Amino acid sequence: VAPVEDSDGRVAGQGFAMLRAAGVEVSTGLRADEAERDLAGFFLKTELGRPAVTLKLASSSLRCASVKPPFGIGPPMSKELTPAELSIKSY
Repeated sequence: VAPVEDSDGRVAGQGFAMLRAAGVEVSTGLRADEAERDLAGFFLKTELGRPAVTLKLASSSLRCASVKPPFGIGPPMSKELTPAELSIKSY
């Protein structure tokens, strides 16, 4: 039992095909929604060729976002957020 099939074109379906050829019953789809969420980064890489990116952003009560520069180089940057930026939701 596997929730989803491998979307990597180099091997997609080959493992299942070998199992079926050996007489093993293969079932897919069980809890597929959860697996697709968990494997979203992998699917983006194999299907679209791009990485999954997570942006962590905090806003203050003054509607400002602050970003700490990498390695402490330079002062922190901040800017006032627009209403559209404030309405961005995390999924």
